[in-house]
Amino acid sequence: MKRKNHSRRQVMGTLLGATTATLMPPAFAQEADSLGEMEIVDTHTHFFDPTRPQGVPWPQPGTQLYRKVMPSDWKALANPLGIYQTVVVEASKWVEDNQWILELAEREKSIVGFVGNLDPGTPEFGDQLKRFAANPVFRGIRVGGSRLIKGVEEPEFVAGIKRLVDRDLSLDVNGGPDLLMAVDKLAVKVPELRIVVDHVGGAGDAAKPSSAWKEGIKASARHPKVWCKVSAGGRARWREGKCTQRRRILCPGAGHGLACLWRGPTRIWQQLAGQRSRGTL
Repeated sequence: MKRKNHSRRQVMGTLLGATTATLMPPAFAQEADSLGEMEIVDTHTHFFDPTRPQGVPWPQPGTQLYRKVMPSDWKALANPLGIYQTVVVEASKWVEDNQWILELAEREKSIVGFVGNLDPGTPEFGDQLKRFAANPVFRGIRVGGSRLIKGVEEPEFVAGIKRLVDRDLSLDVNGGPDLLMAVDKLAVKVPELRIVVDHVGGAGDAAKPSSAWKEGIKASARHPKVWCKVSAGGRARWREGKCTQRRRILCPGAGHGLACLWRGPTRIWQQLAGQRSRGTL
């Protein structure tokens, strides 16, 4: 079966919805049209198996996400949309779960990249990074917002982060708006580091973005190697039962994010399948 590709304008129109698509800077629309068709990579999926003997540290039992979610589940949702490749982001803090995903990637060629979960401030980090980075699928690590806020002031943490630069790896950060100023600080201390802000910097209710989020996004966006994933839009209001059409809630916040982060269409890490697939976030 021939794979179906999409134009960049189609991607953003589908991802953000027709209303938000009108908020694109004119340069985006012009450049998007000129680039023709593109191959889409879903840049943020989680795979986990609570039925393993050791279980999983996340998600928690009793939550909507607590079930087995594997690449076959993702492909059933993403492939019909013309999406055949994904980057997995590890939510588990168990070190050996990094190896679990790498072994999964050996069997599942749809996994083209992996962002692991390691703490750069620990004495073991150097050896752990050397071990996992030997696999070319391993492309960086993810750090939570509270750890980043604390770690950016710790010499050991910053030294560990610099090891990512030495190996041409990236740092994903995940959390609420308070992490964005820490991103700004880290980008000043380690300007060569590629930083990827997950989930639009934790915008929350994007219909009413906070001043802290707006200021943080603006501060982070001044650094040329800070990127942002347009993902998890409206998830907070959806979880509260306030929204049944999550894409619409993304619109106002996405418009601000696009305006702040604009430096060409590839500045935004587009995530189409993740917006459609709740099983993979």
